[in-house]
Amino acid sequence: LASMAAVTVPVLAPQAALATGYPAKLAGVFIGLVYSGAMISSLASGSLIDRLGPVRVSQIALLFCAVG
Repeated sequence: LASMAAVTVPVLAPQAALATGYPAKLAGVFIGLVYSGAMISSLASGSLIDRLGPVRVSQIALLFCAVG
C-alpha cells in the first residue's frame, strides 16, 4: 500500500498538472520527500518495533500513508 501511495502521484502528474496549473515536474519533489521520509523513519523503526511490535508499527505506517 505504501508503494502504491508513492507511485500514484507521478503517474497522475501530467493530468494533475493540466487541472491545477502546477508543473508536472513537482512530482519529483514529492518522490524526494517520500524517499527522505523513508530514510528518516527507517532509522527509528528498529526501536519502535522492539517497543510496539511489528503489527502496530505497520498500522502506524499505513496511517501516515493515509494522512499523506
